[in-house]
Amino acid sequence: MGRPVFSKAGKTIFASGVTPKGELVRLDSKTGQFEPFLRGISASLMVFSKDGQAVAYVSYLDGVLWMANKDGSGRGQLSGPPLQQISVSWSPDGTEVSFMSPSPQGRLEAWIVPSQGGDARRLLPEDNGQQTDPSWSPDGGKIIFAADLTFAVGGKRQSTIRILDLASH
Repeated sequence: MGRPVFSKAGKTIFASGVTPKGELVRLDSKTGQFEPFLRGISASLMVFSKDGQAVAYVSYLDGVLWMANKDGSGRGQLSGPPLQQISVSWSPDGTEVSFMSPSPQGRLEAWIVPSQGGDARRLLPEDNGQQTDPSWSPDGGKIIFAADLTFAVGGKRQSTIRILDLASH
């Protein structure tokens, strides 16, 4: 929102505001025109499952993580407030979705949720450091992520790359 200002007479206030909105569209290669996708819902962070049959996305403004079939049917909520998804990725077998969300303390944490719904769980609940940008191994057995993001002398960012074996932790 812009800084409000009075009119010269002082009887009117002028201000500007913004209502962010995203609309999912796809390019029709035959017509060259953009068309609404998934009924033109307001969403961001859309990502398809590896087999292309399902899509995960975050509804714009309320920050709820959803899953739906590629045609928009079978929609189901995967997570919601207080979690705020920043990144979203599918497991290779399509059974889980990982995402990053800030904690109440401002740390970034990695989470996993079943793609058919259920409780989201932290990747490393006992870790008080940051876990950012979770990514699945090709076989789905491990997740790689950046951890312990710090700022070194001179403002350079430093982090550690960690690999978590999901079976053994």
